[in-house]
Amino acid sequence: MNMYFLVYGLILSAGLLLGADTAPTFETAVQPILAKTCAPCHNEKITSGELNLGPYAIPGSIAQHRDDWQKIVQKIRTGEMPPRGVPRPSPAQVDALVKFVQGEFIKADRIPAASRRAV
Repeated sequence: MNMYFLVYGLILSAGLLLGADTAPTFETAVQPILAKTCAPCHNEKITSGELNLGPYAIPGSIAQHRDDWQKIVQKIRTGEMPPRGVPRPSPAQVDALVKFVQGEFIKADRIPAASRRAV
């Protein structure tokens, strides 16, 4: 029986270690929400609120369009977006998006202003 717990513990530990290496990416934390929840109403053809999220569908957009991303995150976090009647991402998905975007802001803040390229 003790051997069972030892093997189970090793498997559990290995799983936790492997999972710890999986950091969220733009493709896993942001893009799914933009594509599924936001893009149907905020695209080239339909610009609800005069917003086309097409230019925000790439990782570099977070640093390039920080002010806009701050508004996007706030609207998602507060529940203003998506509007009623549109399925809302799970709290875990919202949390992952917010943390990822905020992490990108922190990374951008570490780059000296003179080194940043104007795009």
